[in-house]
Amino acid sequence: MKKQMPSIITLFALLTFGPVHLMAQSQSELIGEGAIVAFHKQMRNPVTPKGREMQEFATRTDLSIVRIDHCTGNEVRGKYFLVQYWLYQRAVSDREINKPKLRFQLREPREVDGKQPCMGMTRLESDPFKFRPMRIEDFQRTESGQSDTIPSLKELSCLIVEKPPTVLAANSSSKAATRPTPTTH
Repeated sequence: MKKQMPSIITLFALLTFGPVHLMAQSQSELIGEGAIVAFHKQMRNPVTPKGREMQEFATRTDLSIVRIDHCTGNEVRGKYFLVQYWLYQRAVSDREINKPKLRFQLREPREVDGKQPCMGMTRLESDPFKFRPMRIEDFQRTESGQSDTIPSLKELSCLIVEKPPTVLAANSSSKAATRPTPTTH
């Protein structure tokens, strides 16, 4: 009976606190619809890294500025965000990055994301072992972000994405409204 007691206590703890942890994790996620308006030139990885080692994945991220037009889940303040995308599954293609309507699964940074996700530093081109603060000039605008007025980088909150965005189809009713009506004689 003494040997079973720690197992029973462990089982009780897992059943009690496990669902609470999962609920807290899912509550911190949100679904956002919008577009990638700019990407960091040095941190753009248009192809998924081939290595399977976790260390290589940890160094492979994309950093983008994303405009969120609509979101569900936890409410976040602002419309523009610095978004760090960990390349666990696949890279965001050049075709996807320029689409005007994307769906993102976003979450706020956690301790497991390291000390500084969306860190405000970038490598010097002259010496890749030295860093300087990021500037808006380090980002290249996408087709979707050409007309956006992006706030300063210091004003942008950080969000994390672990799955590639989903391209949303254009609204079929708006296509029907712009389609010419056939005339009959």
